[in-house]
Amino acid sequence: SIHSYTYAALKGGMIKGFTLIWPTGDEKRRNRVVEAVKASFKPFGNTALDDNSGEVSPDQRIDLLAGLEIRQPIISRSGFYVDAGGRVLTTVEAVQNCKRISLDETYDAEVTFMDETLGIALLSPLENLSPLNHANFRASVPRINAAIAVSGYAYEGVLGASTMTFGTLADIRGLKGETQLRRLDVSTQDGDAGGPVFDMTGRVLGMMLPKTKTGDQRLPSNVGFAISAEAMGAALAQNGVAISVSNPGGAMPPEDLTTIGADMTVLVSCWD
Repeated sequence: SIHSYTYAALKGGMIKGFTLIWPTGDEKRRNRVVEAVKASFKPFGNTALDDNSGEVSPDQRIDLLAGLEIRQPIISRSGFYVDAGGRVLTTVEAVQNCKRISLDETYDAEVTFMDETLGIALLSPLENLSPLNHANFRASVPRINAAIAVSGYAYEGVLGASTMTFGTLADIRGLKGETQLRRLDVSTQDGDAGGPVFDMTGRVLGMMLPKTKTGDQRLPSNVGFAISAEAMGAALAQNGVAISVSNPGGAMPPEDLTTIGADMTVLVSCWD
């Protein structure tokens, strides 16, 4: 393995510097060389390398930086804040066999409890967080064919922000009559799993579950399922988590609902 040291400074509207790469296990000489190079480094001229210089590589990707591949998580899914203390509800799929769990790729978290039957996991941040918003769960059963919206990191963090996908509530039960499920008519991506499902008043009526794959059976792409607010609320209460619950109010514009979703939706990443 190697050590890499980079020095850069802004002067006269230009950034110039150097990079020193050195084998590990030779720290004394490396430190002496770094100090010697820094002491002797003198930028010259009044030009810098043009941004358009060189050939554009067909292998360029947004997850490459200066030729080095950025470390990627094993899996990234969505989650959402359930209280003002920053605890996050997400899908079990996002937090299995992880050496480290991160929220928005910034804050470390740990699993507080997991319910594999429901497919939910509660995460607690390892430092105090003050989210802009947290879930307000719907107290009443939603109406079939009502409009819904799913907030999630559909593309697993590539966009840097959550997206909102609109659809309808197809049924208040699963395909086999499961009362803890809500069947949705909405086109989501894998990264949306764990995200909150809203009614149009901003109440959370469920959490998006991973796409169903049973043997050789594949459901239509617009069929999705959410675990109900009632089932989530009961599991949270059993584990001593107090949540906000209220009846729906008036419908809000899609842009306002999108803002609410962005303020409480979290990118949950699992690292090895």
